[in-house]
Amino acid sequence: MRQAGADCLLADLDLCDLQGSLVLTAVGLQLRRIDFAAVRARHAPRPAIPYMAPQWQPGPLPAPAARPGRWLLLADPGPLVDAVIAGLRARDQACEQLPLHLAADPETLVQALESRREGLPLRGLVHLGALGPDSVAPLDPAALDAAQRRGYGLGLHAVQALARLAWRDPPRLWFVTQHLAALPDAAAIDPTHAPLWGLGRTVPFEHPELRCKRVDIDDDLATVDALVAELCADDPDEEVALRGARRHLARVTPLELPPAEAPPIRGDATYLITGGLGGLGLLAAGWLVDRGARHLALLGRSAPGPAQAEAVAALTRRGARVELVHVDVADLDALAAALHRLDLAMPPLRGILHAAGALDDGLIAGQSLERLRPVLAPKLYGACNLHRLTQARPLDFFVLYSSVSAVLGAPGLANYVAANAALDALAHHRRRLGLPATSIDWGLFSGVGMGLVADAGARLSSRGVGDLRPEDGAAILFEAIASARPQLGVALLDSQQWLEFYPQRAASTVLAPLLRRGPRTRPAAPATAALRAALHDGDLASRRAALDRFITAQVAEIVRIDPARVDRDLPFRQLGFDSLLGLELRNRLEAGLGLTLSATLIWTWPTVQDLARHLGERLGWDVPPPAPAPAPALDLDTLSDQELLELGEQLLT
Repeated sequence: MRQAGADCLLADLDLCDLQGSLVLTAVGLQLRRIDFAAVRARHAPRPAIPYMAPQWQPGPLPAPAARPGRWLLLADPGPLVDAVIAGLRARDQACEQLPLHLAADPETLVQALESRREGLPLRGLVHLGALGPDSVAPLDPAALDAAQRRGYGLGLHAVQALARLAWRDPPRLWFVTQHLAALPDAAAIDPTHAPLWGLGRTVPFEHPELRCKRVDIDDDLATVDALVAELCADDPDEEVALRGARRHLARVTPLELPPAEAPPIRGDATYLITGGLGGLGLLAAGWLVDRGARHLALLGRSAPGPAQAEAVAALTRRGARVELVHVDVADLDALAAALHRLDLAMPPLRGILHAAGALDDGLIAGQSLERLRPVLAPKLYGACNLHRLTQARPLDFFVLYSSVSAVLGAPGLANYVAANAALDALAHHRRRLGLPATSIDWGLFSGVGMGLVADAGARLSSRGVGDLRPEDGAAILFEAIASARPQLGVALLDSQQWLEFYPQRAASTVLAPLLRRGPRTRPAAPATAALRAALHDGDLASRRAALDRFITAQVAEIVRIDPARVDRDLPFRQLGFDSLLGLELRNRLEAGLGLTLSATLIWTWPTVQDLARHLGERLGWDVPPPAPAPAPALDLDTLSDQELLELGEQLLT
């Protein structure tokens, strides 16, 4: 018996019966240390896996609305744009085309919108910049870059401009694309503008007042009449696909998968995993080895650290040959060269798991096209490169690791949601070409990926999103492949808790089947009703005290301190708030007070006292608070360097 690693022994064994006769000889028997807790967890009854899937359902035509108003169309000239303008004017709607260059940056668009504020009410800002001459645009990096400048980039600037204007009754924001909706009879899917729809799924969390709506059309001018009718009707549906006179509505529905067999994992084939040294990539590598894989290619941009090297060594001890390939999958030429080297050194490639990714979170107000590119590159650009380089290969599966945020939307993750929405669309595109493709919209795994981030699991759990067990991941992966569905979501979602945290999504038409409720606002809970009564009854002093207690309680709960420790004059940033926690406070205040508030609320009114004063004004309390006594003038020459530094910090905050 000899040591063969930290948790493995090798032995040569002769087994004899009671008479001493040789019964069995084992040479190179491997003995591994067992974690009994892990074994018990692996064999525990598996909970039902909560699958979900976006679907398109036929819908009725919207009811016409005769309300007059003005429309701004963000678009360059073209036959389709001209037809939309003519259709709106035929319905007695005022209409103006804004050239795309006016949305090249948010500041220019703010000026353009502000100069057009007078006159009839502005009913809508319609982003038509994503429309183009091609039914399906090329999937090369140059074409993808150009598409994001016209689509996602201008859409982002539109959101930012409208948010900065902060109009009391802002126009509705519309994103219009072509050939993106994966309708059952669609001959082709164009994934290039899917990031724009991903952005649109983030807007309701951060700027619900814009009522952002996504509409997909074909290139038939006959569809223009349906688009104009959709604009004028202004109904609550969030995602609509129009094909001539046919109208389809997007719905995310719970799903049960029928039993099916996934393709076998073969010992004489190679399986490639991008992001292969990440937590999810290594987890998938183990699942493949469990199923019989003996040749793995793990692709990544960085060298393995000690923990990753040990994980690779463990795969090797289990009988797998593991090739580590240092390559950026977003670089087409480098990826092509890497695949060529693998072809020369390893068995034929039969399966791909694309788990590469990057994250750069932040509110829409702080996002830019430059911040999108590093997030989009490993996911969409890498996936498109894999798609282009392996189309002619007989693959058993082509799996894209997407995120459930692409289905549900998420605040503070606009570019991440955009990138994952593009992966989902690429899977549908490949299926229309007769190629294997499965995009899995994963929820959060316990202890893996984002599950390793300090406090991430607790925060998501408080928002109604539970952790998936890593030991269930293999079953989910192979069930998803066997289902032959191009897109499948999986997440432990407590819809009631999720809606309590994101009350503005209670009216979502897309998520209504998943949330098991119709698209209508719930009545105020007893505690909320009592709060609102306290804010409208009694004298001004008692109302101010009730509002102050409510704000303080929400702040304390978010940063997890005793309410008595909340300093009303301390800037929120010094209380521990960042942009996402600020958005959480905004959501709580909106739910409790019944107001629509800005996503940048705590940066405009940066203390509890400032915020309470502003909210009192929003609630219609006309009596202003007493003016503070003027501060004595400071003689800067008498201040020390440290005092000057502290004064500068106070002014900055």
